[in-house]
Amino acid sequence: MKLNGSHIFIFFAFQVLTLVISAKEGPELLYTPQYDIYLFDKLYDALTSRDYDKELAGIVEIRKMLESPDPSYDGFERSGILRRLVEHLSSEKDVIQYESASAIATLCSKGYSYLVVESDGISYLFNTLLSFNKTIQQQGVLAFGYIMGHNPDYRDKCIEEGVVFHLNRLIFSSKTPEYLLQNVSWAMSNLCKGADEYMDEEAINEILPALTTLIQHSNPAILQYAVASYGYLAGEGGKFIQIVIDSGRIVNIIGLLNHTDVKVQFAAAGTVSILLTGNQQQIQRIINYGALPQLIKLLIHPKEDLKINSLQAVYNLVTYGNPKQIEALLKLNVIPSICNLLDNCSRKIVKKSLDIIHILLEKSESIREIIGKHVNEWGGFEKLEEIMDKTISRLHDEDNGISQGTCSR
Repeated sequence: MKLNGSHIFIFFAFQVLTLVISAKEGPELLYTPQYDIYLFDKLYDALTSRDYDKELAGIVEIRKMLESPDPSYDGFERSGILRRLVEHLSSEKDVIQYESASAIATLCSKGYSYLVVESDGISYLFNTLLSFNKTIQQQGVLAFGYIMGHNPDYRDKCIEEGVVFHLNRLIFSSKTPEYLLQNVSWAMSNLCKGADEYMDEEAINEILPALTTLIQHSNPAILQYAVASYGYLAGEGGKFIQIVIDSGRIVNIIGLLNHTDVKVQFAAAGTVSILLTGNQQQIQRIINYGALPQLIKLLIHPKEDLKINSLQAVYNLVTYGNPKQIEALLKLNVIPSICNLLDNCSRKIVKKSLDIIHILLEKSESIREIIGKHVNEWGGFEKLEEIMDKTISRLHDEDNGISQGTCSR
């Protein structure tokens, strides 16, 4: 069936909804308490003391301060305490090394990795990974994970100093407990998160065997971070997508779309979505491995975030795929599922669904005919227009505080 002029309503709705669908949030400002010179001088004396008990008490106090809601970061930076704290990462006493590593990891978790890096913390943190104490190793892994996730330059510095070797050693060791392996897989995902064209290819080649091990694990958290790592690597596009395809783990990634854990499914859908931004040969490889039916099933999942990732994958396919690949998607009856999402769903889902319809209606005549056929089987353009009208009205009501829509499908 050919689309006629009355169906221009969809384009009108697309434009109207674009105007009412987004709202910006202002940046949050961090409150920093005033620098207490006396307190930090006292803590500095403790860290430079030769008295073990005084030294340990000072480190514990610093760790507790950093764990508090509003520590004085300015005080830590200006007093010279951080440099002394970093040096304690090489302590031969496990308790001091652990407390120091815990304090450093906490500082990094709050977005202040640059203070640790400027204090030569990366070099000293390797002492924690060489420890026989698993809890010390854990704090070191956490600190590295935050540092690498905050800045590509810091990531590169960690790679240059050998972090991939140490993370791989923990991944491949049979003595690494599962809780620590979970932290390592998270750190590895942060390492991959900053992947860009300047990332060391030798490091990528060292990472891939470790990811192959992690993505076959039974722990859902480890699986989540492993599949996300593949997505981060592919995020740069081009040769990086090909690297992931050539890794031989596409079957594992697509299989995780059907996992029982929603977080694993979410990460898998996000990774498949990124892979579908590749060239047509790369997209065809993903189709050949059976990704499309799994993605369409997720469009009726009750979790909104999972729906959005699946919709993004469909959007990428109709944007970057060729007509034959798009027709393969349409033949799986995706249009009725997308039309259903226009009714009583969140604005993010409505907008992404509209974006897909908008792109498809600009494709070839044969594709538009398939769309018309499926819309008619679903209920017709009249029903679609009614839903669009109701949706526009609902979103305006939400903006005025009258009601709040949820996705019930």
